[in-house]
Amino acid sequence: NQNHQNFKKATKYYEKVIKGNPEYEMAFNCKINKAQCVQGNSKHSKKVRAELLKMTKDDKNKEYLDQIYYAIAKMDLSKEDTSLAIENFILSTKKSEFNDEQKARSFLELGKIYYTKSDYMRSSAFYDSTIIFMDSDHKDYNQTKERQSLLAELAAYLNAISLQDSLQ
Repeated sequence: NQNHQNFKKATKYYEKVIKGNPEYEMAFNCKINKAQCVQGNSKHSKKVRAELLKMTKDDKNKEYLDQIYYAIAKMDLSKEDTSLAIENFILSTKKSEFNDEQKARSFLELGKIYYTKSDYMRSSAFYDSTIIFMDSDHKDYNQTKERQSLLAELAAYLNAISLQDSLQ
């Protein structure tokens, strides 16, 4: 249901699974997926966000903090709070110790945000980091690598222009 944009129905199913008291990992994944179904800045989204923030304080979630902060950041994007999203994506990258796939996703989101803001220098740096951590078999690797290469070239030109301006 989530893949078909039926977020309300998907959320209902995730809540059913959580109430059924499943093993920890399944409950964790349901909470993360439920957060991705929340759109905008509703009462429900505030409740889900509070649940996720509470999860960041629980020691048994220490190895999952990168995923939790990523889910929070995606919620921030859905309510169009890019500055808070940036903070949480950065937290996701910092808290990610062994999960290169998650680290790549967080860096990619940061690269996209800065690209949209036309901050090509920052975008380039985040795309560079994305490529370092993204598996070359990833479905978006070629497209991401292409944008990373173009941004690296653009960043070099922008650096040259900046240098020339400062010298003159």
